[in-house]
Amino acid sequence: MPFFTIGIKMARLFVFDETADGDYVIDDVPMNLMNHFISIQFFADSTLGTLVDKSTMSGTATVMGSEYGREYGTMKNGVITLGTYDYDRPNALGSYESFRVTLSGITGASHFRMTLASF
Repeated sequence: MPFFTIGIKMARLFVFDETADGDYVIDDVPMNLMNHFISIQFFADSTLGTLVDKSTMSGTATVMGSEYGREYGTMKNGVITLGTYDYDRPNALGSYESFRVTLSGITGASHFRMTLASF
């Protein structure tokens, strides 16, 4: 009789908080997922209901990945400089356990949500 392992094919994970300077982490990414894309949105309210146009903001969001959740390394397109509406999505190929965003000098929004889409 054949043995089949049914695994997770896709995951969408989030972290959200106030836009204070600091590090914010998405942990427990399924290790069998190898393609990772990150987006970040900024909001004018704590309910994440009023989206803020990134072109009206300033500051940076730096996204990094870690295979073991301790040491973080750079990612392709990992530095998002606010002040323009669009940006190239940070992305990574490989087995990662966690992703971290470091916010620095964010103005123009009170809250953010980082979304990790992995498959």
